[in-house]
Amino acid sequence: RFDSPSKRMEGESKRAFRRRLKQDIRQTMREDVVQTHNPLKKQRKKEFLNAKKKKRKKSGRSEEFDDEDDDYRSSGRDDSDGFITGEQAARMSKFGDQVERPPEFKLLSRYAVAKQPTKKAKSAGSTRAQEAAERQTMENMRLKVQAQYALMKAKRRRE
Repeated sequence: RFDSPSKRMEGESKRAFRRRLKQDIRQTMREDVVQTHNPLKKQRKKEFLNAKKKKRKKSGRSEEFDDEDDDYRSSGRDDSDGFITGEQAARMSKFGDQVERPPEFKLLSRYAVAKQPTKKAKSAGSTRAQEAAERQTMENMRLKVQAQYALMKAKRRRE
């Protein structure tokens, strides 16, 4: 760019000279850092990551995640609309996959207004007996789902 960046050019202000000198020093330091990296280490890391990617592809999942376009793609057939059915989602997920549940907000923010019960709900006035019956129904439903889950878990263990 210049013969000697450490000399002030004719008509150049001190501020412009300092700015140019600082920029040249930074550029020189960047180039020096790039040259000092070990190319052998970089090559080994690249080979390791490629081997890891090939190993992951060989794992045999029918649905896989494509990092390039951030979209699920089907290896067997082409779904033009990109919609994933529940069966496809079940095939993609493995037992033991964890997901995060939605957050629970125990306190309202400063500007949020708490919902007031509607007058219609108050006038309906469910009795304690109705509430107890509803609680019992929900408990029975919970036990039924737990039993189904235990059967499903036992079945997967046998496979």
